[in-house]
Amino acid sequence: MTAPQDDKFYIIQRVKALTAQLQEILNNTTRTAAQAIHIGNLIDSGSLKHIDTTNPPRFDKCIEDFYAVCDQIENNLKTAIESHQQGACSGRYLGLPVIPTRLEPGPIEPNHISYPQYLNSTRSQISYLKEVHDLLLNASQNVGPLD
Repeated sequence: MTAPQDDKFYIIQRVKALTAQLQEILNNTTRTAAQAIHIGNLIDSGSLKHIDTTNPPRFDKCIEDFYAVCDQIENNLKTAIESHQQGACSGRYLGLPVIPTRLEPGPIEPNHISYPQYLNSTRSQISYLKEVHDLLLNASQNVGPLD
């Protein structure tokens, strides 16, 4: 299991790599579009009677690649935002800072908790909220109709 900080930096590195890839794909898409326009112009003007046997890359394939990388970037940024929001909520409701690099239980710095302790605390909060939800659901089912 990786620490949350490592995941955050991985996501940032991934977005940077995808941005560089997006730039290359955008250049290729623009080049392909220019070739398609040029060939179309030659055909329309009558200068080119038949299409060359060397087929240029298809514009629709290039644009699909462009949108695929854009979708990957969007998903990674959404993940980063969600991760940040979860970290902020964790800090607000937990009250103690988590040491994400500390994976083994044992004595740690005062007023800090290890990552396994954080996970146990989160699990207990989830089970407590499930019990409260179940109690409220049972209570609402036991209430008779209002006359």
